[in-house]
Amino acid sequence: MKSSLLKSLFVIALLSGVALLVNMGCKKENEDITCVITVKYQADTNVIVPFADVVIGKEYDDVRIEGKTDATGMFTTTFKLEAILYVNASKDTNTGSGPTEAVLTGVSTVRLRPGETAYKTVFIN
Repeated sequence: MKSSLLKSLFVIALLSGVALLVNMGCKKENEDITCVITVKYQADTNVIVPFADVVIGKEYDDVRIEGKTDATGMFTTTFKLEAILYVNASKDTNTGSGPTEAVLTGVSTVRLRPGETAYKTVFIN
């Protein structure tokens, strides 16, 4: 009786060990990381900036994404790998008539983590 119990426990432990090793050896598929950038005015943080230019990454970085915010002031993109990237936002408020005004700009950083959606607000001034 004692011998069969020990054999059963040994078999269970062996199978559990094999299952654990197989699980550790499996490589998970890279999940896409969604990044949502919202651009707002620094003077009034409740006001979003539609159609602002957004650049994620620096000029000489391996990763560089450019785009524009939509009508709701948001720019959404996806990445494959984890990273910490710079975010630059700008809005040219010159209409072509009247005196020339400075381009409004803002800078921030965003941390991309696998399996998470990264949200970042950039305030322009």
